[in-house]
Amino acid sequence: MRGFAAEVLGLAPNEVAGFIVGRKNVRMTCLSGALWVTCQDDLQDYQLTAGQHFVPCSPGLLVVQASATSPARFLLHGRNRGQETNDVLGLLGRCSE
Repeated sequence: MRGFAAEVLGLAPNEVAGFIVGRKNVRMTCLSGALWVTCQDDLQDYQLTAGQHFVPCSPGLLVVQASATSPARFLLHGRNRGQETNDVLGLLGRCSE
């Protein structure tokens, strides 16, 4: 789809990934497994399973963690108005316990 940047990411069980979401129109879709999601300036945390979506309420830090019992895959996509994918979604890092 023209005008959008998207990336499918996978996480091992209990693995965490952090992103800087620089603008609105970002959406995450859980493709498999289960995810815990938290977003800067949002007091609520979210749990997603396959087929569910999450839209951050504001720009800033977005943290995603796979459940402890299974790996997870998700699609992270955002409006790309001509910029590179990394300008829309900046991967901060990944870690697992």
